[in-house]
Amino acid sequence: MDNGDLYLEYREISSIDEGIEIGEAHPSREYHILIRKKKHILVTHYFWMNCEFCHLEDKEGCVYLK
Repeated sequence: MDNGDLYLEYREISSIDEGIEIGEAHPSREYHILIRKKKHILVTHYFWMNCEFCHLEDKEGCVYLK
């Protein structure tokens, strides 16, 4: 991800619902929930920034990784 000043924050979460709740609580940030097997990570960045996850997420904001 080379977008100049892109700054991603991330944290491990226990469920998709938890990620949506945290993401929706910060309206100035975009959020993506990365899912790989049983692990869930919430990634956020300011809404005016764009990252590769912005193009991979589904309608719930989830990105399923292999």
